[in-house]
Amino acid sequence: MIGRARYGWLVAALLGVLISSGCSDGRQTGVDSGEPDGSLADGGDLAGDDGAWADGDPAPGDPGGDPGGDPGGDPGSDPGGDPGGDPGGDPGGDPGGGDPGDGPQDCLSSAPEHVLLRDAVQSFNQRYYAWLCGGEIFLKPNTLASGETGPWRSIPLPDGLAGRVATLVMDDAYLEAANDAREIWLTWNALDEVDAFSWARHCGFPLGAGDPNFLEPGFLAWTLSATTPGADVHYTDAAGWPRSVGDSNCTHLFLLKAGGQFIAFNDGWLPADWNHEICSPCRGRFQAVMLASSGARHMVINRYGDIYTRLFDYDLSGGNNWFEDYFDYTYGDQRGIADDAQRRFQLPPWPWFRQPKIAGRITDRISLHKVGQGVLHGVMRVEGWDEQGRSGYYEKDMHAAVEDPADSGWTFFRTDLPIRGHELDNLPEDGSQLTLGPAEDACFCWNLDAAGALPDELDGEIEVGDWAAELIGLHPYCSPAVLRVHVGSAGAARHYDLVLHTTETKREAAIAGRGLGPEARPRSGCLELPLNLMERLDDPATVHPVMQRFVEIYANGERFYFVDVSAAAGQVHIEKWDWLWGIDWTFEACSCTDPRLSLRDDADPVNDLAGDGHGLLFEDLFLDPRAAQIYAGQPSQRNIHTLGDLKQKGW
Repeated sequence: MIGRARYGWLVAALLGVLISSGCSDGRQTGVDSGEPDGSLADGGDLAGDDGAWADGDPAPGDPGGDPGGDPGGDPGSDPGGDPGGDPGGDPGGDPGGGDPGDGPQDCLSSAPEHVLLRDAVQSFNQRYYAWLCGGEIFLKPNTLASGETGPWRSIPLPDGLAGRVATLVMDDAYLEAANDAREIWLTWNALDEVDAFSWARHCGFPLGAGDPNFLEPGFLAWTLSATTPGADVHYTDAAGWPRSVGDSNCTHLFLLKAGGQFIAFNDGWLPADWNHEICSPCRGRFQAVMLASSGARHMVINRYGDIYTRLFDYDLSGGNNWFEDYFDYTYGDQRGIADDAQRRFQLPPWPWFRQPKIAGRITDRISLHKVGQGVLHGVMRVEGWDEQGRSGYYEKDMHAAVEDPADSGWTFFRTDLPIRGHELDNLPEDGSQLTLGPAEDACFCWNLDAAGALPDELDGEIEVGDWAAELIGLHPYCSPAVLRVHVGSAGAARHYDLVLHTTETKREAAIAGRGLGPEARPRSGCLELPLNLMERLDDPATVHPVMQRFVEIYANGERFYFVDVSAAAGQVHIEKWDWLWGIDWTFEACSCTDPRLSLRDDADPVNDLAGDGHGLLFEDLFLDPRAAQIYAGQPSQRNIHTLGDLKQKGW
């Protein structure tokens, strides 16, 4: 659920009312769930050996090591001792997870000593280990993180969940579980005493009082991301500046859909569907076999062992238009603005980063948990074997490669525990291009038949018939697209490539289906004009007179101009009205003259967006998400590299 500092008192009051009235408390009501057709059994028993993940078992966590230690400490440290040495025997027994039909006593007899890898049947937070067995949830103190000790304990569950738990996820103060009908239940007390846990069904718009939510059939993985002021303190935006998390929390569920290409998400305040998505690596084409999340950090891996990580939640991505005065988003460069009062929330958000390859045998069993403050660091773990064939896991801080791209070190920790995941074909080289699904970029046109026969002079204000345009590479979930504006007659025709940034925005109702469908869906947009275009705007030798008027009238003379976008499969509408004039453009689906997303190095210098002699090349985003922007060095001093820079660096 999303709550923010400026509105924290109001949010807390509203939630108290809504949770007790509109969003049923499972302990009290047991309201009919509106159960969907089918059950988790349709996609496999998630707690058994035929799970919906990859080809089978979702890999219960294995005991015997540090589950994360102090969340505020050094992300590379291991306060639980070095699990990489000889453990002197099996420290926790087969992590198993137990047969779903086992009773509590049978479950306790096979319970692990520690949970080390988080997955859909075992997890942990700063205080507890969580373990699913026999349709029940067991907790015990996370000894290595909290210093507390105690036995496994079956926790009270509401009707509809008790004895029916099929899968669980945990992060920070949140524990969510789904029953055998895929109905999702939530507690936000998972750092409190067990008897204080309060359960409700996961509800959506408005303010958590909407319909309950259900897991989709056939998904590969689901994860929980909780960002809290207690653990994370603040975000770090893409310019490297701290941004308050607020007085409340921001929680998301993420779902790796069947096929592994699409990562959907839902929030307690969003409509109960899975049609919000995070753009996956390689401009939405990367096909993952597993997903791990924690505190707005995300990790995916494909069948060739390629790992990508990203910082993402609704607030970080620019989607929180409900609190516009708090999340004052901008695409203008905020890195050099030291005055907190003048600095705005930096967009575009952090991109995906390709992590260094692991030099060793690994499985699809991955885990991620947050550490430290600022929503930057996270401990990645990947199950595998060392050179001697001994089992364990590889570990690395996810942000190390962002701060220093030369940091390629993974550390192996030996456990000698049974391997639970499925071995991957871990290629020594990057295999991302071997697991690319279909592209979803589309082209839309405006007045394109008139291109090359447009006026060179204007009698008055610019009119929509005085120019033509192509919207190249509009993607339902990935940004940006190129807005190519054509002006001039046959002898003086020119085009100028602008950038259209888009982000998802809140909507009030659930929608049917993902992607661009027959009905228009709203998005927040921003037109970005090239720096050199703005610098040379008064030079008629560089900028066509019609384009000068385009910038003056349609962009209000600004380099970054926010617009409203609604997109459907056959049409895109862009609108923004200021007083007596405004943007009111409708683009129809078409075949673009050049379908590549390209602002080329060899193009006119007005297309040099960064002002450094290079144009941004978006075309290679299909293959490498580093092509658009690479964050290197300390976050507050990050450098944005173009593809030309990357080629010189050998990337």
